[in-house]
Amino acid sequence: YPHRHFLFPLRLAPGQSTTVYLQVRSEGTLTLPVMVWSEPSLLVFSQSAYGLLALYYGMLLALALYNALLFLSLRDPVYLAYVLFTVFMAVGQISLNGLGNQYLWPNWPAWGNVALPVGFALCGFFGAWFTRLFLHTRHSAPRYDRVLQALGGIFALLAAAPLVLPYQWVAVLVSLQGITFSLVSTGIALFGLKSGNRSARWFLLAWSLLLAGIVVMGARNLGWLPTNMLTTNAIQIGSALEMLLLSFALADRIHLARQEKEQAQVETLAAKEAMVTALRLSEQQLEQRVAERTRELAEA
Repeated sequence: YPHRHFLFPLRLAPGQSTTVYLQVRSEGTLTLPVMVWSEPSLLVFSQSAYGLLALYYGMLLALALYNALLFLSLRDPVYLAYVLFTVFMAVGQISLNGLGNQYLWPNWPAWGNVALPVGFALCGFFGAWFTRLFLHTRHSAPRYDRVLQALGGIFALLAAAPLVLPYQWVAVLVSLQGITFSLVSTGIALFGLKSGNRSARWFLLAWSLLLAGIVVMGARNLGWLPTNMLTTNAIQIGSALEMLLLSFALADRIHLARQEKEQAQVETLAAKEAMVTALRLSEQQLEQRVAERTRELAEA
């Protein structure tokens, strides 16, 4: 049946008991929420689900395009890092909810089998880069900057790991690395907040929402939490709110840069006015000295 999930038509006679046997095998973590739907109920549910997913991915696309234009205009690499972070977040999410296998790569099962861990691993890699740029850790916290570099390097290795490691190992490692990175980046944001970093407030609020979604998804993938509507869509809910807040934070970054530029212009203008005033005073003093000297010469 053409759907983002595995659906099989099943005709059951009314009033009779029927036994259905399923044999399921997976190379990764396995959750099997089996449900039986009537066709009208499935249609209603699918329409609502596809509508919400279209809204989610439309928002991600709009944010990515908007910040891509800002990068082309401002040439600030933080906007490029945000765009790539958003793109690979979408890749991981599309693979997670089945839309990738249904629409984007239905004839490429080799990629479909690894798109989930690779997408989230690259999302973590560019997320670490974005964190370093956004919080200015290279200058404000060099020690934490090296930690973020190390975490980004681990994410890069995990993105290539499906070439040599079993899928299950990679999926578990990406989940654990995602939880670790979220906790570390939150701690670094708290340090920046204590140091008076204005950007850390936005980052901490946004990252806390994504952190909650990542922790819930990672715990679900590891079998620590049950599979339900909340745990299945937790990272989508958290990432949607996180992306919006980070976009607001980048807009605030532009506003802050504009304020600093205007302040610098005001200070420059004040310095010029002070220089002009000093020159006028110096000219007056010079004229006064010349007049006094002329008078002294005339008296002599």
